[in-house]
Amino acid sequence: MLKIHTTQLSFLLYFFIFVLALGALTQTPGGYRLVSNDDSESLAAAKFAVREEGQKLGKNIVFSSMVYAQRQVVSGTNYKLCLKVKVNGTSKRAETVIYRNLQKQYALTSWSWGQCTKPAELKASVPATAGR
Repeated sequence: MLKIHTTQLSFLLYFFIFVLALGALTQTPGGYRLVSNDDSESLAAAKFAVREEGQKLGKNIVFSSMVYAQRQVVSGTNYKLCLKVKVNGTSKRAETVIYRNLQKQYALTSWSWGQCTKPAELKASVPATAGR
């Protein structure tokens, strides 16, 4: 009887360790996390980035939609966004990173035109270039 309980307890312990290890593999501590495309903070960051890039280039850039959004909590927050925008009426895609400090002030860290780097959480789903 004692041997059966020991075997069951060992199985439960190994199963618990396996579940914990699996969870650790799927999440990168301090890494970017996928957030909803209608997340208000990500949308505010996107609109800031569009305004800043438009001013920098001296072009009329209009936010169309969010393809996907990721957030990374650091000393403040980084937003990595894939956006659909219109530049002088022409649809384009851009990947941008915006930093928001603890005083809630934004800074445009990067902006690149073209393909977006697909988040790991979306790798098995529809390609980021779909619906272009």
